[in-house]
Amino acid sequence: MWLDGWLDGKSLTVKPATSSFYRRYAKTHIIPRLGLIPLQQLDAVTLNRLYRELLDNGRADGSGGLSVATVRHVHTIISAALDDAVKAQRLTANPARGATPPAVRSADRPEMKTWDASTLGRFLDLEAATRYGPPFTFLALTGCRRGEALGLTWADTNLDAGQVSIRRTITEIDGQIHRSNTTKTGRGRSIRLQPDLVNSMRSWRAAQAAERLLLGPDYADEDLVFCHRDGRPYIPDMFSREFDRRVKRHKLPRIRLHDLRHTFAVRSLESCPPDREAIAHHMAGLSVYLGHASVANTYWYLEATPVLLRDIAAASEQLYRGEAA
Repeated sequence: MWLDGWLDGKSLTVKPATSSFYRRYAKTHIIPRLGLIPLQQLDAVTLNRLYRELLDNGRADGSGGLSVATVRHVHTIISAALDDAVKAQRLTANPARGATPPAVRSADRPEMKTWDASTLGRFLDLEAATRYGPPFTFLALTGCRRGEALGLTWADTNLDAGQVSIRRTITEIDGQIHRSNTTKTGRGRSIRLQPDLVNSMRSWRAAQAAERLLLGPDYADEDLVFCHRDGRPYIPDMFSREFDRRVKRHKLPRIRLHDLRHTFAVRSLESCPPDREAIAHHMAGLSVYLGHASVANTYWYLEATPVLLRDIAAASEQLYRGEAA
C-alpha cells in the first residue's frame, strides 16, 4: 500500500512525535477502511464516504463517532500522502483536493476551562511544599507547554537576569521518553520570569542540589530543572495524571494540566486595558511569550474573557456616541 511506504519516508523528514501521530491515525482510521482499495481507484466520493463514516461511527470501541477535528486530521494525512503520490507520478491528480472534509465551527471546539486567580493561588499554596509545587508554579506563571517545562535545563536558565530560554522539549512517543532540542513550532524563545517565580526556582535549585549530593553517582544528571529525585525525567502523561490526582484531592474545579497554560493566557488578557490598540499590542507579545506559530492562535483566548469583550464594546459605544455628538 502506498501509505505504508509514505509513512516510512515521512519518518525521515518530520519530528518523531509527528511521525508517531501519522502512524497512529493511519493504523486506526485509514488503513482498516481504505487499505484494500487500489491507489488509482481512490476518488473524492470514496473519501467523503470515509469522513462520514468516521463522524458517525469512527471510534475504535464502537461507542460513536469521532470529532470534526480528528476527521480533519485524517483528511490532512490522506491529502499529504496523495500529494506525494502525484509527485511520484503514481497518480495524475490528488482526489483529496476534490473531497469535502467536515468544516470547523466554533461549536466544534472543546470548551476552554480555566481557574480564576483565587483558585489558582489556592492550588499553588497547597502544593508549595511538595515536589510538584515548583513545576506546577512554573507552568502556571509562564504558560509554557508541558513538554517545554519538563525539558527545561538549568543551562537554559538565568535566574540573575530573571529569564529562561525555551528551546527543548520532552515528549512521550510509543511509551518511550523522547528528548528534542526544539519546541513544538520549531522556534525557541526567551521569557521573563516574575520575581516570585525567580525566588521559587532559586529555592528549588538549592533543594535539588542537596538531592544530587545525597545520591552522588546514582544521580542521573541531565541538568533538568524539574525531574524525579534521582534526576530521571518525568514521563509526561504520568506527570499530567499526578496533576489530576492532586486537583481531585484538593477538591478544586477539575481542569487539565494544559489548562494552566490557558489560565495564564486568560488572566494575562484580563489585565489588558479595553482598548483595541492596546489589546492588539498585548496579543502580539502574548503570542511570542506562549510560543504560538501565529498570533491568530492567541486571539482564541479573547472568547474566554467576556468581561474584556464587554468592556471593549462599551468603550466602542462611548467613542461612537462622543463622535456622534
